Amino acid sequence: MMYKASVSFGGKVSMSVGEVKDISDVNIAKDLLKAGYIEEVKPTEKDKPKDEIEQPISEKAKPTKGKTKRG
Repeated sequence: MMYKASVSFGGKVSMSVGEVKDISDVNIAKDLLKAGYIEEVKPTEKDKPKDEIEQPISEKAKPTKGKTKRG
């Protein structure tokens, strides 16, 4: 889960104000949240993996109208 630092702090996890970091240890994240040191960052569209984002069909993938390439 991604978190943004509200204040600068150091320890097992260290962050500066405004820094965004993935904190994988749930217990550390809970303690930092409770202390008000971090806040959860909700994922945005650009943070999603590419396979989850709908992508437009490229010109090469569009079907042709009766034309085929012969080579």
